[in-house]
Amino acid sequence: MTRIDIVITILLVLCSLLLVESQHKNRRAYIELERAQQAEAKLQVQWNQLQLEQSRLTKTSLIAEAAARDLKMQGVVPARTLYLSEPAGVKP
Repeated sequence: MTRIDIVITILLVLCSLLLVESQHKNRRAYIELERAQQAEAKLQVQWNQLQLEQSRLTKTSLIAEAAARDLKMQGVVPARTLYLSEPAGVKP
């Protein structure tokens, strides 16, 4: 073999190794991308569930029911309402 044949063979082997390495890096990046997309999909589902739960928890009827049940609160009744008036001549 001549020198040129040896040089060409070495270059061919190096190019082949570089091609294999770049394909391997590409596959790893693709797998990482797929995992990130799956994680994004899971987070999106969780976000939607949290938004639904938040909208459910902010309903007035649910809040009033919880206040009556847990805090023993009662609605305003005019017979139990006490009105205060400011004395005449007193400035704030």
